[in-house]
Amino acid sequence: MSKIAFFALWAFAFVIPFELFIRWEEFGTMGRLVGVIAFGVGLVHIVLSGRLRPLGLFHVLTLFFVLWAGLSAFWTLDVAETKERVWTYTQLAFMVWLIWELAPTRDRQLDLLQAYVLGCYVSVLDTMMKFMAGIEQQT
Repeated sequence: MSKIAFFALWAFAFVIPFELFIRWEEFGTMGRLVGVIAFGVGLVHIVLSGRLRPLGLFHVLTLFFVLWAGLSAFWTLDVAETKERVWTYTQLAFMVWLIWELAPTRDRQLDLLQAYVLGCYVSVLDTMMKFMAGIEQQT
């Protein structure tokens, strides 16, 4: 199960650079879909293994940051934007925790970095193909 959970996390790291290529109106981006799958598989692995690594200072500070961002909803001018931002921070905090749990060794951490770089190549190839086809996109 550990290999399956890590592969799901690897796939998530891979799609991050080009997550906006595919969007579903009701669900969001491809990155969100793969992230939800990675989180679900990772959570199942953690529950079945019955092991949790002790959290470090970074994790505690991350939690406090997310809580502080949530509290800022009380004094913000744009409550909807603040809630959306807090939800994003919460998702990122869960992914930090999942990486902590599933990639404890340097080799696994390097594998995740490699997955991200490989995903960047997909974006590079897409950009080159659009350039050669004369397609311009304004953002």
